[in-house]
Amino acid sequence: MIIDAHVHLPVIDGCTTLQQKKERLLLEMKKNRVDKCIVISDSDLVSPIGNLDECVELSSDIDNVYVVGGISPFSAYETQLEKLKHYIEKKKLVGIKMLDKNIARHGYDIYFNGEKVGIVTSGCISPVLG
Repeated sequence: MIIDAHVHLPVIDGCTTLQQKKERLLLEMKKNRVDKCIVISDSDLVSPIGNLDECVELSSDIDNVYVVGGISPFSAYETQLEKLKHYIEKKKLVGIKMLDKNIARHGYDIYFNGEKVGIVTSGCISPVLG
């Protein structure tokens, strides 16, 4: 089984609509014999590579495409937090990509506005980025 663990929605060859990006993503997966993939959403609310809402919508009816939500303190932070909370509660995300060198460790509680919303199941420093 081949799993591509870092994918963004395609923007090449005139892929502008979500349907075009979905079709292209599935085509590339098939062409490259990728069985499953994890799409990393952009933390920007408007993004050609797919914001959180677009990535979740794209994966909603595909059983082999998963989403990691991105968050950055530099752009609409509160809105990003609200969206992440919404999708975490609906179990639509398999992870969160954070900006900075903070490490989410196994067993840590996840809080949003002072309320516990989950628990970290794994986390580590990137072996490539340090």
